[in-house]
Amino acid sequence: MRIAVCDDDKRIVREISGIIATYFKNQNLAVPQIDIFYNGDDLLAAEEKYSLLFLDVKMPGTDGIEVARRLKADNPYLLIIILTDYDSYLDDALKYHVFRYITKPIDVNRINKNLAHAIEEIEEQEDKITVEHENTSYIIGVTEINMVEYNERLFIYTEKGIIEKNETIEYWSDKLLKHSCFYQSNRGYIVNLKYVSGFDESTVLLSDRNKKTYRAVLTKRKYSEFKRIMFKYLER
Repeated sequence: MRIAVCDDDKRIVREISGIIATYFKNQNLAVPQIDIFYNGDDLLAAEEKYSLLFLDVKMPGTDGIEVARRLKADNPYLLIIILTDYDSYLDDALKYHVFRYITKPIDVNRINKNLAHAIEEIEEQEDKITVEHENTSYIIGVTEINMVEYNERLFIYTEKGIIEKNETIEYWSDKLLKHSCFYQSNRGYIVNLKYVSGFDESTVLLSDRNKKTYRAVLTKRKYSEFKRIMFKYLER
């Protein structure tokens, strides 16, 4: 794991870097490499690929929203935590799928909470499974799976396309439901909460990074539970 902090305020950079290092030490985890940038242009010029980025919005040169857009286009799995005094940037930040949005002044407890969730997300990104399809083995990141559907045959919806399998939904339940981002909405569907764009009492709508949309059936008696779990996932 490699982390970057980008803010034109050197005091903020020192504070956040210190909070990150202390959190990892307190959790008995190896402290990762923490790279520091004081403007977005230097960050964009860096050749490193980061797992997590703390990013200010209002900076000299290229602003944080544009930096986030370019970095996410190059590395869709980068987790970005926006730091700003300006609530007016929230809509733009959400448009580029930032991981979290934190207003200044810095709150240590909130940073620690978001670090915990970011580490969990990164670990899930790194978890891979092998899928056999038409005599070819595909290695897929768990978080690349949008949805699993069973309708006489099994269909795995991924960022790279749809894979058809002659397997049971129970087999995939065992593989996926141990991850907090997956939920079985119906006996024939498993959805990734990360891609949920809407839902009602009978349907879950999903939208992937390529703007493709999917529908999954939601059992009516599961609606209240799904709503609670979905909101809890969003509030992490």
